[in-house]
Amino acid sequence: PFIWDEDRRLHLKAKLDALYFILYGITDPGDVDYIYSTFPIVERQEKKLYGEYRTAKLAKHWINALQAGRPDAEIKL
Repeated sequence: PFIWDEDRRLHLKAKLDALYFILYGITDPGDVDYIYSTFPIVERQEKKLYGEYRTAKLAKHWINALQAGRPDAEIKL
């Protein structure tokens, strides 16, 4: 029902990750970075494509937005 959109998919995955982090009580940015560092292949691929680890960065933004009660926030990178 949706046209494939890689950027939209990235945002949805990061938002889901943020929800799981919050549910497990992991909201410290350092802890989030540590957990994402356990996925070195994804990190390498994203740094090659985008110059940064976008999933980790987006998840941290989503954690902040969700904790502020803004589940429909528009996060731009």
